[in-house]
This record gives sequence, structure tokens and C-alpha cells, in this order.
Amino acid sequence: MLAKENLEIVHVMSKQLVIRAGQCTKIKAKVLDENDKIVGRLMKIFGPVSNPYGLVNLNEEVNEPEKLRLIC
Repeated sequence: MLAKENLEIVHVMSKQLVIRAGQCTKIKAKVLDENDKIVGRLMKIFGPVSNPYGLVNLNEEVNEPEKLRLIC
């Protein structure tokens, strides 16, 4: 079964998010909204190995990014 993690958002841009990747470091992992619609993908992992950051590319601007989830 796939794990769904709430995103810890560090910075919001119009169609990108910088997040704390946590345990999910799978490139192209799906990002879902509250209706389980795919709204983006994790495209890049960077930062310290112990607590990495991730760059999420969104398909469209999201009104409530705090409700997004990452699927690993």
C-alpha cells in the first residue's frame, strides 16, 4: 500500500513548492489534493540527507497548498 504524507511546506511559488521531503524521496512521486486529484509531482531532492527538501512542480496554481499530500 502506498503511504500518503501531508506536505510540510517551506516556500510557495505560483506553480512550485519547496517542501520537507521526509521519508519520501522518490522522484516523480505524485502530489494529490483533498479530492485525490493529481496536481503535481516531486521533481527534485536536495539538502541534507538526514532531512531533505523537495521541489514540487504543480500542474496548476493551488488555493490551499496545506491540504496537499505526497504519495510514496
